[in-house]
Amino acid sequence: MTNNRHHSLGVIERAIEENRLPHALLLKGRSPQVLQHAAEQVSARLLDVDEAQVIEHPDFFHLQAKNKMRRISVDETRELIRNIQHSPSAGNRKVALVQEVDLMNKEAANAFLKTLEEPPLNTNILLTTARPYALLDTIVSRCLGFWFHEPLQEIQDESWNSWKERFKTWLVTLTDRPKEKVQITERIYQLYGLLDGFKSIMESLSSSQWEIQKEKLPASTPEENLVAMEVGFVRGIRTQMFGELEEKISELCVYTIDSSKSADAIKNTTRRYENSVKELENLKGLLEVNLADSKMLEVYFLKLLRIWSY
Repeated sequence: MTNNRHHSLGVIERAIEENRLPHALLLKGRSPQVLQHAAEQVSARLLDVDEAQVIEHPDFFHLQAKNKMRRISVDETRELIRNIQHSPSAGNRKVALVQEVDLMNKEAANAFLKTLEEPPLNTNILLTTARPYALLDTIVSRCLGFWFHEPLQEIQDESWNSWKERFKTWLVTLTDRPKEKVQITERIYQLYGLLDGFKSIMESLSSSQWEIQKEKLPASTPEENLVAMEVGFVRGIRTQMFGELEEKISELCVYTIDSSKSADAIKNTTRRYENSVKELENLKGLLEVNLADSKMLEVYFLKLLRIWSY
């Protein structure tokens, strides 16, 4: 864990010990998996049980997206609100965790506001999000926020590491203007090879790692939850891959700037990097609402070809 994560959990731990923890916490960061783990650690401390017992605890209420559309509906939100109105069953406290609260639709978010502002007695509400910018200001203002800046661990996969080096080499070739038409053809051919490789590796990694993750879940987990969790897990893998892809673009940018003597060349390289990242962020936003990513990935790679070639 990074120092930041230790710090955030340490502050929360001290607040619990001193009985001054606010009723609503917003845990923010880049990795949904890291945030979920942190939320479960806090929940275990509040309920005074081991972390492994949290999910099945009768006073722990968990709300997350349960369908392929990856949205939290108003009906599901109202059910959570009803559930936490009752007195604790096994102790003196209840905990409600809303995982990826940014997936609430507007009606659900509005229905949740009153409870978030004035929760039932002896109830703590934990919210997690990797997209705090997508939340209503009224939700953010009702919570005490904590950042978990733990960096995503690099994917340990030989095929993926090899792909990243091929990707970086391809970008390097783009910075030299082609002298013959055949070079343009070669670069486009390489582009589609990289695109096919990216999709193949993402599918392989998602499938193999999800099987491992699924084995850790309780056998009683409903099928509809498994479907939604798998969709979220695949998106997490893809986000991680995009993060490492951006790192390779950044490496090229730094190398080019360090080896450039011309102020114009440095300016052009910076512009290329900024445009590459901007287009990548646009791609992430589009993929949030559509898992049919083949065409959008192709468009992004073609944009990279144009950005770094001219």
